Amino acid sequence: MSGRPIDPQTGTVLTDSGGEFGPRLSRAQFLARDGADASPGVANGAFSTWTVRRSIGGEPFVVEATFDGEAILLLSLSLDPDGIPRGWHDWSEDREERRRVEHDRWLREACGIVPPIAGDWGRLESVFDRRTGWSLVSMAFVSAQPAD
Repeated sequence: MSGRPIDPQTGTVLTDSGGEFGPRLSRAQFLARDGADASPGVANGAFSTWTVRRSIGGEPFVVEATFDGEAILLLSLSLDPDGIPRGWHDWSEDREERRRVEHDRWLREACGIVPPIAGDWGRLESVFDRRTGWSLVSMAFVSAQPAD
């Protein structure tokens, strides 16, 4: 690891508690480590999504991991400070755009990353997805075999 919360060379994310998310994380490893705290999301055949809250680089994040069978496909990180809406009743596009700006600031200051970046492991970008109404740091991983 680079000593920063996200290693741009490996695509590995290090939580403040020492847990790692990265391109070689398997679904079984994730569930063994994070399953007690994880909320299941989409389950469609081999595809499954799980959400946990973790502190990363001193900031609270919602972390969503998407798997195809055992292989991780996508990791989404979204800042989760107090005051960010948790439902549609107080959602606004302006708030989500501010959250995207905060993601960019955090990536630059805490990680030394100016998105988008790409490596052998995959691609990282910071986006406001108008389709879902959510701002996130998206890490799309290339197909890799999970670690044993």
